[in-house]
Amino acid sequence: ANANESPNPTADTITLGADIDLTTLTINTLPQISTEIALEGAGYVVDGGDIVQLFDVASGGDFTVNQATLQNGAATDGGAIINSGALTVTNSTFFSNIATDAGGAIANTDVATLTAANSTFANNIAGVAGSIINAGTATVTHSTFSDNLAGSIGGGIANLGTLNLAGTIFATGISGDNCVNWGTLNDNGYNLSDDSTCTNGGTGSATNALLNLGVLADNGGPTQTHLPGTGSDAKDAIPNGTTISNNGTSWTCNRSFTDQRGFLRPLKSGNACTAGATEAGIPYTVGGSVSGLAAGNSVTLYNNGGDPLTISDNTSFTFSDYVLEGETYNVTVFAQPTEPNQYCAVSNGSGTVINTDITNVMVSCENQDDVIFKDGFEVRE
Repeated sequence: ANANESPNPTADTITLGADIDLTTLTINTLPQISTEIALEGAGYVVDGGDIVQLFDVASGGDFTVNQATLQNGAATDGGAIINSGALTVTNSTFFSNIATDAGGAIANTDVATLTAANSTFANNIAGVAGSIINAGTATVTHSTFSDNLAGSIGGGIANLGTLNLAGTIFATGISGDNCVNWGTLNDNGYNLSDDSTCTNGGTGSATNALLNLGVLADNGGPTQTHLPGTGSDAKDAIPNGTTISNNGTSWTCNRSFTDQRGFLRPLKSGNACTAGATEAGIPYTVGGSVSGLAAGNSVTLYNNGGDPLTISDNTSFTFSDYVLEGETYNVTVFAQPTEPNQYCAVSNGSGTVINTDITNVMVSCENQDDVIFKDGFEVRE
């Protein structure tokens, strides 16, 4: 459910600790992947320098990529990855990869399976299928395709096999339709394309959508992403509580899953979710610390009149709901401690979120043995 969890914890794992430039290696290409291997990118980049294909997965190989940026790969087919085995991609970005024939980012052969979720495919280029050429089985969920280019057809995805799509958005590049389908396209809902392709009657899916994506940028999280902007049809596209099933995998819009950046979907309890790799907006947390609370006591806080948080110890706290850049926050005490009777006051409890988490809200509690009630109000002596 969480973006920082490995989707394949049993595999032999390679964890990056720095960006990797494959052009500096003494060998022309990396060894073919023929076993079970997981690449934990930790936000780092694997770069092919526009001359090296990044990875080749053999028919017996099982390769997982998580939280990595794969960029500037180059090959005849599959600029970043050619896959003839099992390939799983999560929380990652494929940027500016090139294939002279097909699949600028990924070439998924007729014996292969590809599963991609919470990932971004941007500015990849190929003769056919700017991002993905699929001849096997591909399942793509909650991903974003933007500004990919094909010399002839399929700027985003060209499908010759079985393609399963859900919660994914497609923004056209300079040339090539977002999708071209010569095989089976299963539209499992909430797919949005800004041209007339990539959908097939799924619930909530739409063509000629207004996506209004921002530039690829650091929007929080380990990898760069595109954020849907003002008026984007991707925002609030998936009703709260909706469950999407896509070829055996399920996802529910109820804050039990995260987006590519690692933020909860939706960002605020009860809201609808955004289609694509990221929720809309740059979220920040509001929190602080409690002091003076008596043992066995508890205090309940609100932020902006909701998002109740009950605290039972003198400790730090963080509200569940995010506050977006430029929004205000207002922390108040909803329920005072009663066992024993105490009074808690909030300081540094309100303001506007500007480019940082709020961590300095102070809730100070003290015993209040003598309480006078006058005209229904509590008055401290």
